[in-house]
Amino acid sequence: MPRYFMHLSYRGAPFHGWQSQPNAISVQSTLEDALGKVLRCPTKIVGAGRTDTGVNARMMVAHFDSETAIADPEAVVRGLNSIVGRDIAVYSIRQVADDAHARFDATSRTYHYYASTEKTPFFHHLCWQAPKTLDFEAMNKAAEILLETEDFTSFAKLHTDNKTNNLPCDTRPMAQNRRGWRLCIRDHRRPLSAQYGTSRCRDACGCRTRETDN
Repeated sequence: MPRYFMHLSYRGAPFHGWQSQPNAISVQSTLEDALGKVLRCPTKIVGAGRTDTGVNARMMVAHFDSETAIADPEAVVRGLNSIVGRDIAVYSIRQVADDAHARFDATSRTYHYYASTEKTPFFHHLCWQAPKTLDFEAMNKAAEILLETEDFTSFAKLHTDNKTNNLPCDTRPMAQNRRGWRLCIRDHRRPLSAQYGTSRCRDACGCRTRETDN
């Protein structure tokens, strides 16, 4: 069956995270329901990563297999966007190699954390309302420890299908703008194969995966 990568973004507030779960609405289940209607057959998707309840994704990649080749990917994109609601936006669908994997072929993931020391009615749902007493210089100094760390087993669940917990990462100093502060953390992953050729990034969580044209 041909495999496709889907590029999308979503607002996390209405969903109980990315992953499908019983008795809760998730991004994954919403997309699978829409794909089933558009492709007229049950279709499972696999995301490049998982986000928790309320976390936004500026750019997410997922893959799915179709029983037949999709003749008009843009028409499928339009159909999906007409079903999934305003909190999910599907940007593109692209055929990739049959063994391309949205999760295991990711080359990096980027996480943005936002904090504001000023009360605002406009961005409270997008950032942490932080106390003015926070020492951001000390926090930046502490974040430098991440640059010296590769083994994150202590932060990972055991006995999962993760291939490794060794993930070199880099951080950008917490930067201040007119809305508050932002911390950026990026981990670098070793994809299972090196035969694909590039794209992806997301907010709160972001990443790149490798793709190929068939």
